[in-house]
Order: sequence, then structure tokens, then C-alpha cells
Amino acid sequence: MADGSHVEVSVFEELCKLFEIPQKEITDQTRQQIGVEIEKIVFSFIPDQIKKNASTIKEKEQLKMVEAIMNFISDKTESPLIEKKIIKENLKIAIDEIAREFCWIYRDWQSAIGDEMIIALSDSYRSFDVIGFSEFMNKHEENKWLKKVDNLFSNLDVSIDNRFDTRVSQIKLVYISIIELIKELNLTIEDEQAISNKGLNTLTEFKNKLKADLKSTAANNV
Repeated sequence: MADGSHVEVSVFEELCKLFEIPQKEITDQTRQQIGVEIEKIVFSFIPDQIKKNASTIKEKEQLKMVEAIMNFISDKTESPLIEKKIIKENLKIAIDEIAREFCWIYRDWQSAIGDEMIIALSDSYRSFDVIGFSEFMNKHEENKWLKKVDNLFSNLDVSIDNRFDTRVSQIKLVYISIIELIKELNLTIEDEQAISNKGLNTLTEFKNKLKADLKSTAANNV
């Protein structure tokens, strides 16, 4: 759930859809490069460089920012410039696209949470082990890093999945990755039957359902 190039690429793609700019012939590498440059433009208008604050700057500055972004996109996609009138008509949606938050648990948070989940071992061939559920629950009551996760997801309605709140889709992606990890680990210890074939089949079906949900959500947001 940390930031990555997919964040900037998604903003680029959604702005292209909003202003009806063709993007089929653009390579993935070029999309990433365009996404990075868009982020630079956004940050040039936001002193604290927090993208969600694009919604708090003055409307005049918002219009300048989106106009600069769309002029850049038009140049890179070899498309006609978008009229200022059209940009102004779609300004709110464009700002929503730019300001939506993708990154909820940053890498430093992830490292801190990981540190809390392991204990050092002595007289063992392993250096660390994962804490038990009982100890986790005891830590959970007081640990500030685990509470950060709670604050993000405790009241989340997982039945609602849209592109302006990416928490649900990211949780689905986490589940998909965990299932893939379980399958790979099971291959390495197949003789010990870590998980039954029936269990694996159930997990695979669940993973496929999550993938279908994500695909459906993406299609509905076009």
C-alpha cells in the first residue's frame, strides 16, 4: 500500500478519459514518465507536496495547475490542446482525480509494524519468529503503529468500491497476494501437506472472485 509508479499512471489515465484523449499507442514506460512529470507539475502548485491538498488551493490556482497538466498531456500524446472552457467545466472532477489518495500505509509505517510483529530468538537456527496471536492482541491495545492501521480501516464499508477511495481495492489486492504466497509456500513444503487441496481450491476460487471484482470496478469507473 505504499506509493509507486502505478499511482501517477492512474492519474494520467483517468485525466485522459475525462478529457477524451486517446492513449492506446502509449507504452507503459512512457505512461510512467508522463505520470512522474504530472506529479512534478502538481507539486509545483502545492507547497507541502501532499497531493490531496490540491483540493484546498484556490480555484484560480487549481485551474492553472490542471491547464498546465493537460497542455503537457496533449503535447506528449500529440493531441489537440484542451480548451480552457472545457477544463473549467471539468475542473472539480479533475481535481478529485489528482487529489485522491492511493497511499495509506507508507513504507516507514510498514517497517515499524513489521518490527512489532517479530521477536528475536536465541539458541535457534532462526534469528526471529513471528509473535503469537495472544501477544499480538495485547500489543494491539497500546501500540501506536497498529492503531494507525485501525484508524484507516475500522469503519471501512467494503461493499463500496470506487476509484476515489482505493482502500477496498487495495485490501483485495493484499488478499490476492497473500493467496499467491500461500500457494508458493505450499509448493516448497508439499510433503508436509501444509494446506489441503480442498483448501487451496477454495482460496483459488476466492482469489478469482476478487480479481473479477476489481476488473468490474475498473470497468464501471471508465
